[in-house]
Amino acid sequence: MFLDEIAEIEPSIQVKLLRVLQARTSHRVGETRERRFRGKLVAATNRDLGVEIEAGRFCEDFYYRLCADVIETPSLATQLAEAPGELGTLLHFFAGRIAGEAEAEALAGETERWIAEHLESGCRWPGNVRQLEQCVRNVMIRGEYRPRGARATSPDHDLGGRSLPAPSPSTSLSAATARSSLRAPAATSRPRGDSASTAAP
Repeated sequence: MFLDEIAEIEPSIQVKLLRVLQARTSHRVGETRERRFRGKLVAATNRDLGVEIEAGRFCEDFYYRLCADVIETPSLATQLAEAPGELGTLLHFFAGRIAGEAEAEALAGETERWIAEHLESGCRWPGNVRQLEQCVRNVMIRGEYRPRGARATSPDHDLGGRSLPAPSPSTSLSAATARSSLRAPAATSRPRGDSASTAAP
């Protein structure tokens, strides 16, 4: 069983899951018959569970029962800082997913140039791979990507990092339509986000 965003689960549900893991039994709603749980539980979160425990939002007993094994995936910013060349690989992967392999190389190259020319070096990518995928989509459709709250280095931004007025809706729509007609999205699967995964036997 896989539970995503385990830190979002209500404390009362955490206690019930803890009982299932400890006793290896459960009852369905409305049933009195005890059922044996023979599976394994895998969970994921992008939160620091240590902080959540200290804040009283995550059950410490549940954490220690759950974390028989822990896999921590570094953030996108950390990965790119350690291996800058990975950016091109990831862009090509997302470009292939979005526009198809025939357009992947061109779209990935266009996106990588836009990032290099317009985003500050050392961009933190707080949205991790999901944000990078949206960057590829925006460059394909609009020819640009403006991350929320980020300072860019392009001429259409003032010294304070604030965007100047955007083009009129009709102009933006026309440009988006022209671009999307050249490269139709073909996404078929959900990107893998970075998170810490835990597994309970």
